[in-house]
Amino acid sequence: MRLVHLDGVGYSIGDRDLLRSVRFELRTGDRVALVGRNGSGKTTLIRLLMGELEPHAGRVRYGPGVTLAATRQEPRFDDKTVRQVLQEGFARLEQIEERLGELEAKLDDPNSYEAWEELHAHFQAAGGYTRKSRYRAVLAGLRFDGREDEPAARLSGGEARRLELGRALLAAADGLLLDEPTNHLDFEMRAWLVGFLGEYQGGLLFVSHDRWFMDSLARKVVHLDRGELSVYEGNYSAFRQARTAREEQA
Repeated sequence: MRLVHLDGVGYSIGDRDLLRSVRFELRTGDRVALVGRNGSGKTTLIRLLMGELEPHAGRVRYGPGVTLAATRQEPRFDDKTVRQVLQEGFARLEQIEERLGELEAKLDDPNSYEAWEELHAHFQAAGGYTRKSRYRAVLAGLRFDGREDEPAARLSGGEARRLELGRALLAAADGLLLDEPTNHLDFEMRAWLVGFLGEYQGGLLFVSHDRWFMDSLARKVVHLDRGELSVYEGNYSAFRQARTAREEQA
């Protein structure tokens, strides 16, 4: 299922084109590493996908009912506890579950059945059947086990970034857009994150400078260079080999 599609998107800052007629799509099950030099526009691309920025050219198109989640660079949790932050996505799952129940009573109607199938795909991709076990896994994996009732606003900077990552992982989203998710994680937590995301059924796009993480998780690499996107199949090591071969040919 197509989650989001960039259709000829352009974006400029002053006289500099960060993106030029970019075409890209994220689909259910994708594992995409977004790479490029610092300042090339990777964070801008994520903000465009999230709808936080409007493109100067082209369009950003979303699949029906699609919800995306991203990690915020400067998270704010107000007066919420760790538990409340992590369980924010449960409200969406409960709403979907309620609507699925309503549609199940009318499955003899072809239109209702089609709507149920589409909504059920969202529910499954967002982890609707495993939300409790995923919540416990995030608590343990990001080392918040036993700290659920702590005020989130009192966490240190590194802890706040970890909690923000946990919020995104449990956001009941069809697609995840993660900007440097391994920052403030030691190797044990990074290994846990690879395993957790490996079981995630939605689409994933992430930015990272962690080569081990990219090699472990990416199935496709998208390279942003001078406003243009190039797509390479495989992990980061495969991308480096293909990129070197392309440069030698050029």
